[in-house]
Amino acid sequence: MNYGFHLSTTGVITQMRKLDVIANNLANVETVGFKPDFLVAVDRKPERLENADAAGIEPNALLERLGGGKLFLPTQIDLSEGSIEPSGRDLDVAIKGDGFFVLQSPQGKSSDKILTRNGNFEVDAKGRLVLSTSGQAVLDRDGAHIHVDPTKKIVIGKDGTLTQDGASVAQLALVQPTRAEALVKDGRNAFRVVGGAVRSITGNDSEIQQGALERSGTDPVRTLASLIATTRALEFGTQMLRTQDEMTGRLFQTYGRLS
Repeated sequence: MNYGFHLSTTGVITQMRKLDVIANNLANVETVGFKPDFLVAVDRKPERLENADAAGIEPNALLERLGGGKLFLPTQIDLSEGSIEPSGRDLDVAIKGDGFFVLQSPQGKSSDKILTRNGNFEVDAKGRLVLSTSGQAVLDRDGAHIHVDPTKKIVIGKDGTLTQDGASVAQLALVQPTRAEALVKDGRNAFRVVGGAVRSITGNDSEIQQGALERSGTDPVRTLASLIATTRALEFGTQMLRTQDEMTGRLFQTYGRLS
């Protein structure tokens, strides 16, 4: 294969993947508690150095200076706290600081913990506190469903304690994964902690604010700028592919006539 074509291809594939990530972040610019992804691209080593099976390949100083193109790593999550915006709704809550709310895990996967920063809650027909977007039950510090009287006002304290008529009803679970790399996106603006290893957040590290929601962590201006830059890089990469293809075609045409 034309080595320049190979290098251009890795660049195009990386930019296409980056474009997918940026598009998803932009699509969730208004999603409550959304955490954007970001892509890390690294330089690949030349094939002779990267592939153990290629140990017998003779070194080529020129090609090895060019490197092996680009390689993107698995997407990572930007867990930076989004801005808090008042909503005036009693069942809207936001986390100021670190931590996640805990949702009921799907049947058959109880060992994993399902977390979210989306505090847009409601009370379902069974009197349970659930996430309005998915209907999943919100769990308390003991891992149980939270049942409330829908006819009475709900007050949620800074520590996540729910009270009605001055009596404590339950306390929202607020946890943090013990290993950040165990946190993966699970769809519907939720996260899955594989294995369920979490720790409870106590003290003054975080607090709950009632009547407010955390906005998406996507910065629309910076993300749009990144979208434009990535699109231009992709266009440049595809142009390089065309150039490499034309050069290869001319090479065959020229030497084909000579033969």
